[in-house]
Amino acid sequence: MSGGGSAGGYVIERSLRFSSASSQYLTRTFGTALSGQTLTVSMWVKRGKLGARQMIFGASNGVDTSFGIEFSSADQLDFYTYYTAYQARKLTNRVFRDPSAWIHIVCIQDTTNAVADDRFRIFINGERVTAFAASVNPALNQTLTSASFTTVNIGREAGTAAVPFDGYIAEFILNDTQAINQTSFGETNTATGQWVAKRYTGSYGTNGFYLDFKDGTSTTTLGYDKSGNNNHWTLTNFTRSVGVNDCWMLDVPAGNGSASAVQSSGNYAVLNPLDKSSNTTLSKANLTAVCSSSGLVKASIPMESGKHEWQVYVDSFGSAVIGIASSLTNVTNYIGQDSTSFGYVGNGNKINGSSSAYGASYTTGDTITCIFDADARTLEFKKNNVSQGVAFTGIPAGTFFPALSDGTAGASTFSCNFGQRFPTYSFSAGAKALCTANLTSTDVIESGSFTGNASADGRYVWCNGTPETLTINGNAVTWGTHADRLSNGFKLRTSSSSYNSSGTNTWTATILSPESKSAFKHQNAKGN
Repeated sequence: MSGGGSAGGYVIERSLRFSSASSQYLTRTFGTALSGQTLTVSMWVKRGKLGARQMIFGASNGVDTSFGIEFSSADQLDFYTYYTAYQARKLTNRVFRDPSAWIHIVCIQDTTNAVADDRFRIFINGERVTAFAASVNPALNQTLTSASFTTVNIGREAGTAAVPFDGYIAEFILNDTQAINQTSFGETNTATGQWVAKRYTGSYGTNGFYLDFKDGTSTTTLGYDKSGNNNHWTLTNFTRSVGVNDCWMLDVPAGNGSASAVQSSGNYAVLNPLDKSSNTTLSKANLTAVCSSSGLVKASIPMESGKHEWQVYVDSFGSAVIGIASSLTNVTNYIGQDSTSFGYVGNGNKINGSSSAYGASYTTGDTITCIFDADARTLEFKKNNVSQGVAFTGIPAGTFFPALSDGTAGASTFSCNFGQRFPTYSFSAGAKALCTANLTSTDVIESGSFTGNASADGRYVWCNGTPETLTINGNAVTWGTHADRLSNGFKLRTSSSSYNSSGTNTWTATILSPESKSAFKHQNAKGN
């Protein structure tokens, strides 16, 4: 693939999906320990599960010494070396609860630096983190690892506890002998103001490696080191075959994808953990949902123009409903319960406020293809690649998301493919996968209203971009307290009636230069 959004046109093509429920991780045992004084780690990460401790990269002597880069249970980024006590640590004040896009993380260890605060550094999307909830600077020239510090894992802790990661990782680079500036791995796209990846051309050190996850021939080849050091990795519990459990993804950072094909590389839709009912549980990096007792979950990317297609495999059947829901649809409803959502019911009916006969029934083991033409305003479904005909025409203008739900009884489990992996069935003529590289809309929404729920787990609001400042009901929002700013909108985090009353709430956002009119298709995940 070619193209991309960076100044140099560099394209990240592939990522690896991690499922914490399946305890998936990569492991390697080096002949010598990682450098105890100087090293640099660079990676792109897209979060899946939130609100739980998630290890991205960990090393250990297997007993009492550990090195880690992880998300804490409070969703802070934690970079540390621990032996009896923390020898070095940077725990961010900022929380990272944006599962809809990618974030670039660079962690640098350099105990040879004369400046104490420069011996442990974190960069997020090219910017240095300077505020910390906990900070321990190592001593000058301190060796932070022991000679037995050789077992290293990606996606779980290397010591006695597992702490598995859930989400996606791309472009993982480690140099174990140098402190390398973040600009060696990324750059600012001057057209959008966004931080994007660029090709790394430096060295790697003795134990350094480069995992691009491009060779998906097998789980063995996915672990190949492309640095030239042959520091290959072993994948554990991953599946590399076409199907719902495939780990090889086209999902990569926005601005580093290609729109040259139906299934382009770029940031793909996932099921949105910030826009679901409490009766819905997500797993497998937000591509699997268990829906029960009414309520629904929406995807992270809507369809506002063009023709889009996605596939849903029914893992287990209760009273399933598959379809689309508007930005106005309350997640406590099931699909079709009111006029703002449209669905295909497991009994063969279609539903939009009321139900009527439509097509064949479906059950466990069936694959339902959904085709929404946002220009023609039509919705069609296929069962196991057999069209059931156009279910709905004249769908009103507005923002619609792929959605899943169960009806009023039972529970259903679904596994989704929005195009980030090989499809079970080929795409229909003219249809494209739901990926930022395929999005055309660049209009950022800067004002609107929402119906609040008076809960600390407040409503999610789509903006098609990132608000820099926000007022709700005339009250200024403090990010991370009243709401989280996201790559695609904002999420309410307070029950205060000033911001999240149970009635109608109005909001106004501003988007500052150079991100003015820089839509979600260009955005990285945000911290608060």
